[in-house]
Amino acid sequence: MPNHEASGQNEPGLNLIILAHPRSGSTTLRRAFDAHPAINILNEPFNPTRGPGGWGHDYLADLNKTGDLPAMLRQFSENHNGVKHLLGQLSREQDIEMLRRYSDRFFLTRRNQLQSVVSCLVAAQTKQWHRHGKVPQVANAELRPLDIDHVSRYLNWQIDFVQEVRETIEKEQLGCQQVYYEDLFDKNIPLPRRMEIIVQLLRPIVGGGFTEEFYRDLAEKLDHNANKVNSEHTYTLLPNAKEIDAEFGSAETGYLFDS
Repeated sequence: MPNHEASGQNEPGLNLIILAHPRSGSTTLRRAFDAHPAINILNEPFNPTRGPGGWGHDYLADLNKTGDLPAMLRQFSENHNGVKHLLGQLSREQDIEMLRRYSDRFFLTRRNQLQSVVSCLVAAQTKQWHRHGKVPQVANAELRPLDIDHVSRYLNWQIDFVQEVRETIEKEQLGCQQVYYEDLFDKNIPLPRRMEIIVQLLRPIVGGGFTEEFYRDLAEKLDHNANKVNSEHTYTLLPNAKEIDAEFGSAETGYLFDS
């Protein structure tokens, strides 16, 4: 059970949060959770690409005006019972505060931090962050080499930040389900097993409601063939992939090429 006293969470209406770093499978996890009729998750309210010309209301601008994060979270709870938030979209302190203020917490990360960082930088080149049935643009892309210093800074930032979140969860005894990308979305995990894991994560929150329609919707959202953007093939398209793997690949960070 979540430790509400330790977390400072005492505000009704705030419920579920998916906190993750970029390219960790958080969009797929959010869509999988949203397949359940009892769940309605607000997607990355503080993403800087929201706003004029973007894809949604600019909540970041609202927050910059008021500076009142708790009030904004209460506002979200009027129409949603969950939120997905990525590390780095707010200050480090605010990112962690987001986790504290929800009762059902999921922290999604990748063991292979190097792949997630490279995947993010590739997505920035191709402008394709998600697929949802579309042909992945990276399949025939002519990728530019990644800046080695940029990879280094990003990788170190992410490893450090993920560790800080984990230390906060332990120190403050926050009830939090830590989920790894590899345990849920790895290419070798069959679809029925991925679906089973999602149900296991949701059952303590929603109890039931796992209808045939839910399972059909869930299977569609978890289908690698329709939703996965990057793979090891993507990394072979990078002109300096071998240099990146030689420079940063390790047991701690993971390797760009698993095999």
